[in-house]
Amino acid sequence: MLQASRMHFENLFSENRSKPLEPHESTLAALHANAFYVGIRGALDNLAWAAQFQFSLFSGVTEGGKGRGKIDLFKDCFVEAVEERFRVLGEKLRAKQEWSQDFKKFRDPAAHRIPIYVPPGVVRKQELEEYMDELSRESMSALGTSPQVNCDGVETLAHPVPVMILGGDSLSAYPLFYQIKKDYRRFLSISRSVICEIKSNC
Repeated sequence: MLQASRMHFENLFSENRSKPLEPHESTLAALHANAFYVGIRGALDNLAWAAQFQFSLFSGVTEGGKGRGKIDLFKDCFVEAVEERFRVLGEKLRAKQEWSQDFKKFRDPAAHRIPIYVPPGVVRKQELEEYMDELSRESMSALGTSPQVNCDGVETLAHPVPVMILGGDSLSAYPLFYQIKKDYRRFLSISRSVICEIKSNC
């Protein structure tokens, strides 16, 4: 599923693309971006539970019972429990705790109401300023002659730039390919470490 989302972005933003995304393409891209981060979040949760089931890090803790809040790959108590049994794996998890906090801003299902948005295109600042100057000149020259100023032309300035927008108190933009590849690689690194430890202790 994660790979399918990555491939979708690569096909959508091909090198020869010159036009902004169509509305349906932008919506589908946003669906893939959100699915990608929800998928990684869920997979990390599954890894934590796999480690709990295999090693009984916390006695008596099950998915439906008390104490299940402890089962989080990057929670201090979980990392400490892993470190007591598997020092190297514990150190790897501890080294990724900062990333896990940074990662949460993209998709923590318990904290986010506003989904990730992939805009159809981006208007560069200089081009927008030039366009607004031209629009201002047109409106000034049309004074007294029932001016018909058309602002719709700004859409023609948009470029197909792969970015993700996070909402909230303020908007933040992130380069889509760079961010997704970075998070995917870190996810794979953590997955390998946890699964290798489980396999070597079966």
